[in-house]
Amino acid sequence: MFEFRLHGLSVIFGELAEAEYSSEVFSRLGELEHRLTGIVLITAMERALLTRDLAFISREETQEATEAAEQSGESADVNQIIADVKEIVQADPNAKMNAAIKNILLQLQKYREETATYRKLKEQANSYRLEMYSRTFAATFNQIFDSIRKNYAAFLEEQEAAKRRGRKSVVQDLDTRTWTRDLTHHLERLSWARSTVMFARKEHAGVREPLVRLSRRRDEFLQEITAEKDTAADAAGGEAAAHRLSRLIAQDTARRLRRWAPRITE
Repeated sequence: MFEFRLHGLSVIFGELAEAEYSSEVFSRLGELEHRLTGIVLITAMERALLTRDLAFISREETQEATEAAEQSGESADVNQIIADVKEIVQADPNAKMNAAIKNILLQLQKYREETATYRKLKEQANSYRLEMYSRTFAATFNQIFDSIRKNYAAFLEEQEAAKRRGRKSVVQDLDTRTWTRDLTHHLERLSWARSTVMFARKEHAGVREPLVRLSRRRDEFLQEITAEKDTAADAAGGEAAAHRLSRLIAQDTARRLRRWAPRITE
């Protein structure tokens, strides 16, 4: 985690430094903003793992969750999902308040209404209109079914996450308060840097000076990460232990990003 962030920020600040001598960097501000967004995200995830707002997941758990989602989530039979949801709600009426379950029930109601409308139209339609109605409603039904599958997969993932939160965390016996406090400060500074780049990208005049000022603070940002290594060593009980913990955080972050990637790109 340390090396990734150090390298990423070094490259970003190196490009921002060009603003003092060239306007070419202005055409790359969108890319730089995305890179900073990525660093903000993984830093926030690191903090969430240390505060136990996120529970660590193992490689085996990731594989099991993926297989379960493939079998019972987004690729599951809609009728089976509906039957499962009915059982869940019957066993626990409060489950209706879960966002994913609520969305499934809403989509199910929408399906019933659309089906009733389709049946009425079909009774009065000629062959041309019947074909047109069939295509239109088929697309609508597919959207409803896709939404039901995705929400069910999200519900299953929530249940897995709840189980993980009940297990002992690898940081449970560590005092990470100083580490998380430093990360909070660093996150605020990273967010400010990202906002500066975002402002420069959206404005068309007077943006060179803010970028130059930001680029001159490169050493401050990098020193914060270097200092964090010492804080991590104190919290984990030595450099070797901190390295192992950082590696666990990096592996966990990578697994989550791989799982999130399809949703992010949709």
